Amino acid sequence: MNAIILSLTLLLLCLSVLISGFPPNPTPSLCLRFLHLMVMIYIVSFALIYNMKSSIAYQYLVLVFLMTLHWWVINCCILSYYELKLSAIENPDWPFFPTTFHPTMNSLFGERAGLVMNAVGIIMLMNIGLILMYNKRIPFTFKVIYVLVFGIVFSNVILRDRLTGETHYTNAKIPWEN
Repeated sequence: MNAIILSLTLLLLCLSVLISGFPPNPTPSLCLRFLHLMVMIYIVSFALIYNMKSSIAYQYLVLVFLMTLHWWVINCCILSYYELKLSAIENPDWPFFPTTFHPTMNSLFGERAGLVMNAVGIIMLMNIGLILMYNKRIPFTFKVIYVLVFGIVFSNVILRDRLTGETHYTNAKIPWEN
């Protein structure tokens, strides 16, 4: 099953290079893009590839929560931040991109990258709902706490960044960058 995710990631990475060309700093940029694509494919394909009742469902819930929490704390996706920073040599608009600009998805889907990211978010929420509904091993109190805490963090990120599009990478609060 991990071979499927790895294969899809490599395929999309090759497509992104064919569509948008090599980035200015190919090795670190492509490594970040590969990691980003792998996370996205894992998030989207979880319900199709893995059993909702397995112990890996806990890992999915933790990964999604940590991903959302890091976005909430530092005001952007760390992988997007560094991928854009590495390409700043060619782009005078850096760091004034809105945090809704997603370099990995933009390299594949161009102006439709925002729609793809919205679809990824919706599928992620559906996967969380399916895991919490069908996994009987997860205690009810954990489910309630997860929904409340994740709901607060996720809605805050969506309302602040995704819907308004007013937060820019200049607002990033990356501790080791200051």
